[in-house]
Amino acid sequence: DMNRFLRGVARAMIESFDLPDPVMEVGSHQVDDQGDLINLRGLFPGRPYTGVDFRAGPGVDLVANVENLPLPDASVGTVLAFSVFEHVKHFWKGFEEVRR
Repeated sequence: DMNRFLRGVARAMIESFDLPDPVMEVGSHQVDDQGDLINLRGLFPGRPYTGVDFRAGPGVDLVANVENLPLPDASVGTVLAFSVFEHVKHFWKGFEEVRR
């Protein structure tokens, strides 16, 4: 779950670093009770942004498993993943996919 601290971390990253496009958020499914707190897309106005999650729903543009992303090598500039990898069974495969 996204909380105020993690949203603050995301804002600090955006303000402190030149994050390359396109942006991909892993674990982008927006839970009903989180409201605007969980929607990180709004922090990147006008920038190419893809929300990825293993299930369809609000905030999800691409349904995929982070262990096997259906994207070409080096096709993403910035990857966001908050409170995600502790839920990924083969997290090391997900790390390798994000690096790829």
